[in-house]
Amino acid sequence: MYERVQFIGYAIPSTPLILADIGDPNSPGFIEGRYIGIEPAGDDINARIELTMNAIQAAAKSDAVDSSPTTLKIFVMPEFTFRGTRGAYDAEIYFDAFRARFMECVVDNKDYEGWLFVVGTFVNIMGDYVRGVDPKRDRRARVREDLAMALANAWQYCNKNDDPELATIVNDTLRTYTKYCHDHPIYEVADRSYVVAGGRRDDADYPEGLSIEKKFISNEDFVLNLHSNAFAEEQAAYPDIDEKNGEDKQQAFDDLSIFTIRGIKFGVEVCLDHYKARIRRNRQPNTNLVQIQIIPSCGMQIVDSSVVAGPEGYVFNCDGQYDEFDLTSNPGAGASIWTGTDSNRAHTQLTKVGKPCSGNDPTCDQPNLIMPDATVTKITIEDDSAPKLFAYGAGEVHIYSWLKIPPPIAGA
Repeated sequence: MYERVQFIGYAIPSTPLILADIGDPNSPGFIEGRYIGIEPAGDDINARIELTMNAIQAAAKSDAVDSSPTTLKIFVMPEFTFRGTRGAYDAEIYFDAFRARFMECVVDNKDYEGWLFVVGTFVNIMGDYVRGVDPKRDRRARVREDLAMALANAWQYCNKNDDPELATIVNDTLRTYTKYCHDHPIYEVADRSYVVAGGRRDDADYPEGLSIEKKFISNEDFVLNLHSNAFAEEQAAYPDIDEKNGEDKQQAFDDLSIFTIRGIKFGVEVCLDHYKARIRRNRQPNTNLVQIQIIPSCGMQIVDSSVVAGPEGYVFNCDGQYDEFDLTSNPGAGASIWTGTDSNRAHTQLTKVGKPCSGNDPTCDQPNLIMPDATVTKITIEDDSAPKLFAYGAGEVHIYSWLKIPPPIAGA
């Protein structure tokens, strides 16, 4: 059906408003900050969809987009693009409401036939939450919050008063404490990437779209709480994911990561899941490859040892946290196209596979990655609603020129 593919990244900064960094600058730390959004949650979701549609429409109107029906346009957003003022929407029903509204915009619009949307991630707690219904749970959350902030304040004191020995102790204690909190969460939170094909509801594969759920939680996925009634690092964790039978999706809204839609085999990993080589470690058989691998993230870039795309396949990353290429990471600067934003807070990255990886062990038999033959067009998004929804502006759309569709995967 498709002969070419075109990657389009909406590089919008998706971190909370960062008030302070906590911890060792040479290793993953913590953040003090404030979630940006509006109330009530339904209005927040609708406003984020409108901003997203502004970016999609800006891309669609650009001469850089190939309008041919044989070119698949893949529009990708960063992790945490839908999370609200509490860091997570406080009821599971909001995910269904979001899907229904977004489908009205892109699935019921014939203009988006030939588009595939990977809508960053949507964050909601499992079940629902009403403050005051369970006083014991609320009290546990408040105690954890007080302890986390006491440790954060102690670290700030050490940092300002040149006491590195105590700072190390505080930092180690904070890491140990947060690990305990992740292992014993008060709230289980789903961080899901929603994928849907545009232009029609009769899609034979996934007519309602599908979702991929994040497994591994980072110390920066939530803030160290500065106020009550928000979901914080010391309270939340993601549900465990059963991968004993591999990563191939069985149902549209299960939590697995490999799927075929519009005749193309995809793998999607959210941020830290990619760093930890989730798909590569769990794919069955261990020769299972995809044609296109996508990484929505907030603080990640492509990691060569985690790539499971096949020969001539592509890997595309859209990140909402930083724009400076990490020279210590692979693929090297000569093996991918890196596009940072003027805000210095987001990027997109694209690479192509020469020789694929072998086996499940990411420490050996690495793939060979090469520079794709593509150019990039950048469009700055202007939207007055953005400061109410995102701390650092409306971001940019990065449109990569079309490339030849990857060949089918043998045995897929």
